[in-house]
Amino acid sequence: MVAQLVAQRGYGGGLEILLVNNNDDPSVFALAREAVAGSNVELRCFDTGYKGFGAALARNVGIAHARYIVSLFLDDDVMAPPGLVSRHHGGLETLHTGERAESTARV
Repeated sequence: MVAQLVAQRGYGGGLEILLVNNNDDPSVFALAREAVAGSNVELRCFDTGYKGFGAALARNVGIAHARYIVSLFLDDDVMAPPGLVSRHHGGLETLHTGERAESTARV
């Protein structure tokens, strides 16, 4: 999924990926670093230190370290199709016009 996020286009601003590992497989960090190598995407990796505490703890760790005001939470089994980031950002912009914004990804 990290490679799919790196390939995203059509969004304004920077893209930061916060990878929070909440299991005991540290190899995910190496694979993610490989996927962002040579791109302009910033990757920061964190480990919760607790196996099995699930997505809630991981998301809280991620948001605590986020540098941008817009966040999109994706689980490791989610596909990031082309345009996902720009649609998410565009959907949030419509909140200022009173329209409803929806997310297409399972969170």
